Amino acid sequence: MPKKRVAMRVLWDVLRLSAESDLSVRGIGRALGISHSTVLGYLRRAKAAGVRWPLPEGMTEAKLKALLYGPPESARETRPLPD
Repeated sequence: MPKKRVAMRVLWDVLRLSAESDLSVRGIGRALGISHSTVLGYLRRAKAAGVRWPLPEGMTEAKLKALLYGPPESARETRPLPD
């Protein structure tokens, strides 16, 4: 079963803290109440997508989610369910 994603607002805080503070990945995780592996995963996804802090003007949660996680599940190709 896939893990539940943390709110996109937390991702914004991860990006902000990684750029504006001297906190380590573990320190950012403690500050936000999430695991350091979640922080590291967010930073890796952001780097791969070319997202940096400060976020561009007009960046919404939906746009950020699409950049980091791809199109919504409803837009993905679905396979038929077995009989």
